[in-house]
Amino acid sequence: PLPNKQTRFVFGEGNGGQFLAQLSPVRSRFVYISINYGGSLFCLRLGVREHWILKEDKINEVEQRDKAILPHGSLVVYTCINNVMQRLREVLSAKQEPRQGSPIRQQVVATAMVYFRRFYVRQSLAQHNPFLLAEVCMYTAIKVEECSPITAKHVEEAAFKVRAEYRELWQRDFTREEIVRYECFLFQELKCSMVVFLPYRPLAQFVDDAKIPSTVAERAWAIINDSLLTPLSLLYAPHIIAIAALQLACSMGQELDLSDWLAGLSVNAFDLKDVIQRILNLYAVLRDPRDDLDRVRETFRAINAK
Repeated sequence: PLPNKQTRFVFGEGNGGQFLAQLSPVRSRFVYISINYGGSLFCLRLGVREHWILKEDKINEVEQRDKAILPHGSLVVYTCINNVMQRLREVLSAKQEPRQGSPIRQQVVATAMVYFRRFYVRQSLAQHNPFLLAEVCMYTAIKVEECSPITAKHVEEAAFKVRAEYRELWQRDFTREEIVRYECFLFQELKCSMVVFLPYRPLAQFVDDAKIPSTVAERAWAIINDSLLTPLSLLYAPHIIAIAALQLACSMGQELDLSDWLAGLSVNAFDLKDVIQRILNLYAVLRDPRDDLDRVRETFRAINAK
């Protein structure tokens, strides 16, 4: 049972879900995140923390493996694939009729990007076409997020339209049979752990609790979107990413001092610092693929040559 309204749980040292202390009075909104991430029996059965919160050494190993085959690193691939997934979402949403269910939200793209990154922890970018995986991850994420009755045929048709914008990189169309077959492979590589906990819901709760202005909240939401281009989803619990995004959003606009509010949270300051630094490092090198076509062409040429 949930604690009563006079109970406040605070997070333990970066272990989302392990209760460090029980205080009074209230900020009971934090309870939801703790129950829904690594401390719950449901989450433990899914093996989320066991399989998908990885050590720094593993992330470095994957990055070194990618650098061996990609002349400009893997960020070019993840940026391009994120844009492809956004376009797939737009095309699929445009084809959707109002009576067919809820619209395809940004959370679907986020879930698909997490699938994509988890898959390529275990597999090489050179061995499995990232455009095919983008279609498969979107197809699976739509079903898992229960947004709309989308079939493999719908994804195939949407991808055919999006491919026209990436024809130089996206060498061929993929059939619905390939999408369905690769979905089984995705399930296998992800060990059927398809429920993804994202930072958006914790962010909404923190915004409400700290009385954050909407402009800052929107900036934090955009920062979380950008964090999908980094391996943060493989390193930290969602509430840590949400707090870091909120802190960074406030510092960018210099609109709000969160020091007192942050002092009431028992989260690891070093974790927050690392998340913020990784996002800042991303912004220092991030480029729009459309403005950097030579690097994009060289990267995908290296993948296709393998």
